[in-house]
Amino acid sequence: MKKHNFISFIFIGTIFLFLIMYPVMFVLIQKEIIKPEFSNFYTVLTSKGNILERVETKVTNLKNNINNKLTNYLFLYSEINQAYPNFKNTFNFSNKEFKPMGTNSDGEFIFLNQDGFYVLGTNQNEEYIKVNMAKNINFYNDLSKVVDTYIYLPSRYEFQEFNNSYNLHNMNEVKKEFLKRLDNIKVGELQVKDKDEYQKLFYHTDHHWNSYGAYQGYLDICDLMNLNCKPYDVVETSVTYHGSIGKMVADNQLSDKFTYIADDLTYKVTVEGTSAPANFKPRKLNLNKGTYYDQYVGFYDGLFSEVVYDYESEAENLLILGDSYAWQIDYIIASNFNKTYVLNPKYVPTLDLKAYLKEHHITKVLVLMETQTTIFDNYGYDFIANLGGN
Repeated sequence: MKKHNFISFIFIGTIFLFLIMYPVMFVLIQKEIIKPEFSNFYTVLTSKGNILERVETKVTNLKNNINNKLTNYLFLYSEINQAYPNFKNTFNFSNKEFKPMGTNSDGEFIFLNQDGFYVLGTNQNEEYIKVNMAKNINFYNDLSKVVDTYIYLPSRYEFQEFNNSYNLHNMNEVKKEFLKRLDNIKVGELQVKDKDEYQKLFYHTDHHWNSYGAYQGYLDICDLMNLNCKPYDVVETSVTYHGSIGKMVADNQLSDKFTYIADDLTYKVTVEGTSAPANFKPRKLNLNKGTYYDQYVGFYDGLFSEVVYDYESEAENLLILGDSYAWQIDYIIASNFNKTYVLNPKYVPTLDLKAYLKEHHITKVLVLMETQTTIFDNYGYDFIANLGGN
């Protein structure tokens, strides 16, 4: 009997140690009490061709999927994480402006700036960028032969001219090459003069621009498209926001104040061919959802393939190819048009875009997506193929 009790104790103890090992190791790695090295592994995999690249992608996605579930659902995760609230302050940056912090759920590299804000770097190799950029350029140029086409780039840190600190690739050169090869397309970009201005226009813990950045983008687009746009106010709330990157690295120290653009607009809207559901753009803050609740998605929720804003005017019809960067301002831009159709590249179904433009009497197209999506489909949405491109 005693032997069986001893075996049971060993068995239960082993299971307990296994279950507690991952969350403890995760926190220790995130806080750099221990520091595994992945750079050589990544370099070897991405230099060996498509098969190993796919393996690396699967491994990275699995790792980040587990990390996401851990931060959201693990019992006592926040308490475990908060056991080391001051740990990061005991280490300096070794005179480096950016400190590597791991990867997000898309495999992009996360860096922490010594001034206290996070940035992302693409994980795509040069061949992927080259091939997909050519495909996107051909699509936009072909589209411009049918309809007035505009592209706006809300460029994150790695695409900004003043950045030379952490790029795996020279993204400024990638962007310049992209722009050089466009024909008969008007292009605008969020102009940021330096790091200090960047911090005013983008969230410090999230991958999106804040409402100051989005409002500047709105004004830029008005100039780009020659629209007579109405001014609005940006509201900075008192709500503490730990964004998507802060969540990924389990940082409860750095935070933002959530912002939004105040408006008095009224319009009709349909979502995927029917009345808008309750969760579409509720524009309400949720204050009791936990430390890492995604206020951005909760406030602007646009996780739909097609949205149509109808202002019932005599103006033209517009199509916006827009991702989550467009959510803050798509309906405001739409106030300058009769009907505005918004297709999200992440969810868009297979359709013949040229037939879609003709059916809905669309005369202008605005591309308003993350710069890396617009230039080379960084996240593999394959939206060019879904829209009838090559």
